[in-house]
Amino acid sequence: MLYYITENQDKITTANLLLQKYNLSVVSKALSFVEIQADSLEEIALHKAEQAFQNVKDPFIVSDTGWEIPALRGFPGVYMHYINEWFTPQDYLNLVKPYENRSVIIKQSICYRDSKQTKTFSFERRGIILEEPKGKGRSGDMIFSFRADKKSIAECRSEKIYYMEDTETVWDEFAQWYIQNKPHS
Repeated sequence: MLYYITENQDKITTANLLLQKYNLSVVSKALSFVEIQADSLEEIALHKAEQAFQNVKDPFIVSDTGWEIPALRGFPGVYMHYINEWFTPQDYLNLVKPYENRSVIIKQSICYRDSKQTKTFSFERRGIILEEPKGKGRSGDMIFSFRADKKSIAECRSEKIYYMEDTETVWDEFAQWYIQNKPHS
């Protein structure tokens, strides 16, 4: 059994969707964290893993995700979770309105941990900021798209499809590594 230390059901659903082709799955395990403020998603994920390991001795993963909007000099970056609680989709749209560059970059770090090893996997992909919100969900999810059909992340989640069209993801990299390196019971 592989735990995913998160309370975010969207993260669990996405991970299981992408891991199913490897006959792998994750099970949610909720823990409270003191989330450090750092400039690096990898550093935040490693810190979460260290905290989780104090409570969970079975193999697990943690992750952290951030958005960077180049026109806004990388804002909100690692603070995306907090900004999504404060901002409406229209707040984001108002911020980027004066700029021609409507790109957004998603960055994600996954950290695997067991009693013998710690391994991180990182990923980034460029998308666009839509002209108007689509779907229901968190603010950023309604206005960011990483697909040619310009479906928002929120729309993709409601349709139970992955919000990126790329065939290789950080989850593929993790799954391939995990199959080769997982601890034997």
